Amino acid sequence: MTELEKAVCNALRLSTLASETLLPEIRRCIDIARAELIRSGVSVDKADENLVNSAIVTYCQMAMG
Repeated sequence: MTELEKAVCNALRLSTLASETLLPEIRRCIDIARAELIRSGVSVDKADENLVNSAIVTYCQMAMG
């Protein structure tokens, strides 16, 4: 599990078992969030990694919460 995936699980307050069970859905949500950022004009290569990761975590909270 990547640090970003862990951050999403922590933000969603998931247990270890729930995190492992929902990991495919979490990964899908992260991919969708990245695609939305790129579609919106954000250059992920040049953007601050912390800001992009925070936006992804927030998107996943909205989509899964």
